Amino acid sequence: MKNKTKKRIKFTSITEYKILEEYFEKMAAKGWMLKEYKKSIMVFEEIEPKELDFNVSLFYNTTPFDYPDHEKDNEYRELCEESGWTFCASNQLYQVFCKEKNQEAIPIHTDSSEEFTIIKKTYMKTELISMIALLPIICLGFFHILKFDYEDILSNGDLFNIISPFFLFIIIISTHFYPVFWLIKNKSNISKGKELYFSTNKGKLGRDILMWSLIGIYFIMLVFMVFTDIPHISFILIAFAPMVIGILIGSYCVKRFKTKKRSRTHNILFFIGGIILSFVLTMLVLIGGIRMMISSDFMDKKNETPPEHMRVLKLSDFTEIDSIKRTRLYKKSSIFVPISFSYYEIADKNSRKDGIISVDTEYIQCKNKDVADFVFEGYMKKEFERKEERAKEAREWGSEERAISYENDIKEVSIQKWGVDRGYYLYESKNEIIIQKDNLIYVLGIHGDKDLSEKEIINICRNKLGLN
Repeated sequence: MKNKTKKRIKFTSITEYKILEEYFEKMAAKGWMLKEYKKSIMVFEEIEPKELDFNVSLFYNTTPFDYPDHEKDNEYRELCEESGWTFCASNQLYQVFCKEKNQEAIPIHTDSSEEFTIIKKTYMKTELISMIALLPIICLGFFHILKFDYEDILSNGDLFNIISPFFLFIIIISTHFYPVFWLIKNKSNISKGKELYFSTNKGKLGRDILMWSLIGIYFIMLVFMVFTDIPHISFILIAFAPMVIGILIGSYCVKRFKTKKRSRTHNILFFIGGIILSFVLTMLVLIGGIRMMISSDFMDKKNETPPEHMRVLKLSDFTEIDSIKRTRLYKKSSIFVPISFSYYEIADKNSRKDGIISVDTEYIQCKNKDVADFVFEGYMKKEFERKEERAKEAREWGSEERAISYENDIKEVSIQKWGVDRGYYLYESKNEIIIQKDNLIYVLGIHGDKDLSEKEIINICRNKLGLN
């Protein structure tokens, strides 16, 4: 009958590896002996409780791009066994040995300077590389922040894109602060002839609580700020695609390097090729996902009418209509904009009357007037920039008259007639308008022979939207 086993996962920095010795000693005293150690997964086998001394030896004599040197690993293991230690388990970084408490054995690490050099080199080859690999993602996130505008606060998903780089940066700093501190402190200790300093289990516990708390908060934000706004599982798959592609290709590269004997140069070039492939696949997935968002019904729902409490313009408000060719409703929200939706109707060709082709309504209810002011001003900034760009293009084509027309396209509305705080007609035809009243913003459109400056149309809009 096989002895009982149990698995434990323990993440430990290179600079904290001595903490593992105390952990293994406590487990042995409770009747659990280390049997296997693969990456961060430990397998313990049930034994009679024993008082043992453990030595976790950091023996990483290659780089991530090298084929494992099993001969050197075995030579080191034999040397430690000849010194009175019993081999327990090993992984890519550590070899773990033990001995009875009262048994004599030659200490494995006696030179602090040499041990510091080994730890420093191993940290540079492993943890530092992993941190550097994340920096491009963080930089891309900060680049997105530079393009921040009012639209980013209309949905929680866009807000998360703004917050995410800062949060990931904090997580990376909290994870790598201690190793850097350890290297600086022990470099000073070595120069002064002192012993190496190692953290206590209590100190590591505090750092682990901080790190996992930050990671937990990050994923909670991911769920509530992103997935709650996503109406279809496909978008979740698209969101995780870059990470999944990167992990799969990275894992394949690592497995290949450790199982197929190739030169370091060959493996580095293969890894660069994997990065390029990962980037290409990620871009294809993201571009395909964006096209799907534009062309599919996932983000906006065709032929759906809004609930009664949503005040929107409809074709029936302005004219008798027999049938509607198409409607579309798109909803989103955020902590700053609790309600935001757009809705439009297009008349069937055979039932169009009075020259009205379609009407559309964009409704933005902000948390307060300050947020509404920010959204309104951001919207108008884009509109003015758009007009200036069109005027510039018209002048480049030699049409000064058209350029002046574009520059004078935007006109203020009569706030008395509309019953609002402010507003603008967005085109010379006055078929589109943006208005603000307190914390509410409406962007309205009516397309056909009528326009939004006509008294009758204004009255209909005011009554329907509650602007009286």
